[in-house]
Amino acid sequence: MLHLFYKLCDLVIREGLDTAQEAERHKRSIRYLQTQSDEAALSAGWRSWNLSAKRATALAEQPQTYPEIVDALKGFLSRTALELRGKKPARRLVIGIDELDRIEPAAAARTFLNELKAVFDVPNCLFVLSVSDEALRDAELAPVGRRDAFDSAIDEVVRVEPLDQKRAELLLGRRVTRLPVPFAALFYCLSGGMPRDLLRTARAAIAYVTPDQSRSLTEMAVWLVTREVDRIANAAGGPEEHAELAQLFRRDVVADDRLGELGDLIHQEAGTTGDRARMGATLANRAYHLDTVQKIFTDALTPERFTEVSDRLDPGSFSALARAQREIGTADTLARSTLQRARTAWSLSALPSIPPV
Repeated sequence: MLHLFYKLCDLVIREGLDTAQEAERHKRSIRYLQTQSDEAALSAGWRSWNLSAKRATALAEQPQTYPEIVDALKGFLSRTALELRGKKPARRLVIGIDELDRIEPAAAARTFLNELKAVFDVPNCLFVLSVSDEALRDAELAPVGRRDAFDSAIDEVVRVEPLDQKRAELLLGRRVTRLPVPFAALFYCLSGGMPRDLLRTARAAIAYVTPDQSRSLTEMAVWLVTREVDRIANAAGGPEEHAELAQLFRRDVVADDRLGELGDLIHQEAGTTGDRARMGATLANRAYHLDTVQKIFTDALTPERFTEVSDRLDPGSFSALARAQREIGTADTLARSTLQRARTAWSLSALPSIPPV
């Protein structure tokens, strides 16, 4: 809450609003309690008469209470919003909070949101929060069967759907010049059509290309798949048995073209019951998805075949691979089925089914 308050004060000062002086005061009060002491001394001599004065300023941290913080923030928001509304043309105070679900631990995210609700009723002030469905579930912010902190705080939820292949290509075309369409399709399949992940994948690919070194489709696919393997291994956390499965992702598995074997190994090691089995299904699907992508995006991919699988109704389409990426971790049985149909369409080896867990 205090961090948000402080950032808002910074913005008001930068914009030069009439409430800038108030913002400066709030910044000081957020950080410190200002105390002043004054000293004066009079001395007289035969040839002199001196008056000296000294003012000392000491700064100490201010122990603000939660109600005081809320009251101060609501008042400041109200005055700032009113000032913006009176401008020509009228403006609205909009406060954006991105990736709320990434606050860790999950209890801290719930606490922050519950505290923030206290200022949601300020007139002419709009709060816009972004949160991903997958991360929301992972953070356990949405327990099944009861209203969660997020649901009870928000007036309206606007769902941002993932991009289809055409829109993904259009977005990339605005950011990257002369990007070959097979490379755009590769980025699309790895990102699942999520705009943020799509652009991150594109930036990673651009970093791999140098002015004096072009990259083939095969090289780019191997590079990006290796990057994803590193990410999965480095993100290993939670119970030790879960981390043990994630750490099976190693670079040599990609180099030796053994991602399919890795998926089989995880499938066997995870067992058939409990949380370990569920985590195993997710990680095995990650391996199978990366294996499928690496085998499809090679220099042998012809323009004719590319055109065929650009049809979203084709079971081996790029849209199907992007959909499988989104399903992994949230609907693993469905993801395995989607991957199996895609692999059949590309004449790749069959995958084991996920046992009921």
